Amino acid sequence: MSRLETEPATGMQRGAVLGEFTRLGYARADRAERLAVSAELLGLDGLGSTRDLVMGQAGWLYRQLQDTASRAELDELLAAEPEPETPPVPWWEPCCALIDALAGI
Repeated sequence: MSRLETEPATGMQRGAVLGEFTRLGYARADRAERLAVSAELLGLDGLGSTRDLVMGQAGWLYRQLQDTASRAELDELLAAEPEPETPPVPWWEPCCALIDALAGI
């Protein structure tokens, strides 16, 4: 495992994330909402504090917020339906379909 996956986020990283939320219009009093947004963006079930983030998560979150122009854009991003994952087709299914088709000839 790398440091980004194990080391806690630095104070500078946490401050940068807070700065981006402030730029997007979140007040200090909006802590619960900021944590909920952070958790959703990171794909976590919840987040009790930004101190719970590791370096890689904080860096990724910062870049996502930095790439967002406005709070409205962030709200749209959060409201968007995720792309459904298409399960991979096992390699044998097309073969079986071909064999079935040939058997019916």
